[in-house]
Amino acid sequence: MFLQAAPVVTQASVSFIATLGALIILAKIAPRLGLVDKPSARKQHTGEIPLVGGLAIALGIAIAILPWTLGMPLG
Repeated sequence: MFLQAAPVVTQASVSFIATLGALIILAKIAPRLGLVDKPSARKQHTGEIPLVGGLAIALGIAIAILPWTLGMPLG
């Protein structure tokens, strides 16, 4: 049973690592791209908050399903 689940575990692991890496990289370049939430009178945060979480998740999922789209066997 574990051997059948191995491609799923591998794909989930790749997705997690890719998302984490994308989040770290995108958070650093977000201010240069203007992808930040700036504080205002109605917001409680004090600094600029990067708005790249959704983009990082989308990239992580896209990287994880890339082998399927290219027709590569996963297991």
